Amino acid sequence: GVLITALGGARTEQLDLQSLSLNDQSESVRAPRPDIVNDKRFDFVSRCFFPLCGVNEDPVTGSAHCSLAPYWAAKLLTAEEQEQSKTLVAYQASARGGVLQLNVKGDRVVMAGPAVTTMRTKVVV
Repeated sequence: GVLITALGGARTEQLDLQSLSLNDQSESVRAPRPDIVNDKRFDFVSRCFFPLCGVNEDPVTGSAHCSLAPYWAAKLLTAEEQEQSKTLVAYQASARGGVLQLNVKGDRVVMAGPAVTTMRTKVVV
């Protein structure tokens, strides 16, 4: 609070400090190496945190994988594999965890995997 006030700002939200981790070694933050990285079943591993949206860690984030899939396809696949829309297998390493199969087709990502229903509604037109 003192630093924010000194810089002329106002505190707008109190974060849950138990969810934060401090590390004075910047290299460990810049180059994370999850234990699962050697698991050959997955092409890439992710985690997604959105604390300012009220979600400390999202279990499996489809919207994030729509950006991650083209990035990793460009890094991991040959031009021929990209043209053939080779499937990437992603793992989101949250507490619940989840596996996604991702195909990049032009400017679209086709995503498949198990899903959990979190809400139901009716729309009357």
